Amino acid sequence: RSMSKAKTALGDYDGAFSDLYLAVDVSKELAQQFPKDFRVQRSVWLTESIICEAYIDKAERQKVVDACTKIIDFPTKALAKEPENGVVAYDLAISHFNLSRAYRINNEPSMTLASAQKAIEVMTNLIKKDPENAEYKRNLAVYQTEIGRSYMMLKQYERAIAELKNVIAAMGPIAENDKETTTYRYDLAVGHRLIAESYFKLADPIAAVENVDKAINLVNGLKAENAIRESDKDLLAELEKERTEYSK
Repeated sequence: RSMSKAKTALGDYDGAFSDLYLAVDVSKELAQQFPKDFRVQRSVWLTESIICEAYIDKAERQKVVDACTKIIDFPTKALAKEPENGVVAYDLAISHFNLSRAYRINNEPSMTLASAQKAIEVMTNLIKKDPENAEYKRNLAVYQTEIGRSYMMLKQYERAIAELKNVIAAMGPIAENDKETTTYRYDLAVGHRLIAESYFKLADPIAAVENVDKAINLVNGLKAENAIRESDKDLLAELEKERTEYSK
């Protein structure tokens, strides 16, 4: 499984998937031998989740939904047995979120929306039990971003903007209070970028430019800190190109 992550980072998806499917087979054999060992059972889910995320990273439309559908069953059943198990609830929220992303890649907006709403429901319940947990709040905002994306796919841009503004309002204080975690600023940049695109679709180029500029400023800051992921190496150029389009 560790080798697969390295291969994925290098773009060797075929090698990564070969290692991951081998890991799944091994995990399933162990799960049959130790049916009452939670850690062994969860290892199957964990490996299948990595496969799901690899297909998301690759944007593999033909396989991504099938791969990500598989990761729902284990945490759903485990949470039904232990409703107060926060680890399992967290796993289920992430699983619904990843399935939402898979449906988006497969251009299924209604299913994208439905899965994101399920992720939000689970994460909201976790926040009720631990209201000061910044990671839970950040995840909730990211899941709400997927709601915004689904509305954009449905061409409901006003609803998308409203949802994404809620994301910015939630994520802003989190990013401000934790400047060391650069992911939070990346999430903010994504939110502003999507708002900009939505405003442009509504023929409001001024608001579009205002928001894409905010995204550009955030990404420039990340670039200055050498905090841009390899998969996002072209992000700044893409944002500059979008700004040029919005400014015409």
